[in-house]
Amino acid sequence: MEITDNDLSEVTEVTVLANKIDNIDAEYVNSTSDEIFQRQPFFLTVLLGYRLDTTPIELEEIMKIYFLIWEYFRPYSNVQTKKVTEDYFETIQSKHIDMLQYAEGEIEDKKNKFMVPTSKI
Repeated sequence: MEITDNDLSEVTEVTVLANKIDNIDAEYVNSTSDEIFQRQPFFLTVLLGYRLDTTPIELEEIMKIYFLIWEYFRPYSNVQTKKVTEDYFETIQSKHIDMLQYAEGEIEDKKNKFMVPTSKI
């Protein structure tokens, strides 16, 4: 794998954003949440759905990840204009789950291929 100058630039950008997100205050949370709700309401709905299944500390960490993603993609015009719907989200999520299950099975197949049967040990 070759690391390009663009890769290094993105690492720097994400690092700066992560530091910013680690130091957010209530004003940032409120204003950014309002912005997300205006531009990508489903995005915020998903985030708020986690509050039922997580501790407050876990929710805060998930929230920081969402804000980091928002900050990273905020400059792209399609993020501002093309709304993610629940149907689209579920379609993409299903494809990700299928890919992860496929990869999990593939790894299991390779593991079984290289394991020595216990009866021969």
